[in-house]
Amino acid sequence: MPNLKWSKISHLQLGKIAEYYAQAEFLSYGFEIYDTVVDDRGIDFIARKNDEFFEIQVKAVRNYNYTFISESKMPHLCEKRLVCYMNFIDNESPITYVIPATAWINPNEVFTHKKYENGAEYGINFSRKNAHILDDYIATNVLGTIKND
Repeated sequence: MPNLKWSKISHLQLGKIAEYYAQAEFLSYGFEIYDTVVDDRGIDFIARKNDEFFEIQVKAVRNYNYTFISESKMPHLCEKRLVCYMNFIDNESPITYVIPATAWINPNEVFTHKKYENGAEYGINFSRKNAHILDDYIATNVLGTIKND
């Protein structure tokens, strides 16, 4: 049984744990996983199933915190670009959401698009109040719909 005191580990450790959890989640649905050597384009790993390739960016947060992806790291809002958003709450297994980049085409209270003088970001503004908006993106709902050959 893993240690579930997520608040006691560093931000970098949590990020690495999230990547491993995300890869295990995809593997459990029959995907092949390909690691990237360098995460300089906002892609943590590639997942393949049925000859379809998906670029995966993993985001780990603790207790419903805001997180974002620089627009330069997600320049194309397409269905083959997925954000694996993982919420780590102490004493619980992480909750995994798989969100296609197309979710940001029509921003809302959860999926935000903020522009700044020197760039822009796609955000995930997740809270207990708006958690129901992410229900459709729970990993089992998304990964379970991609059929095997």
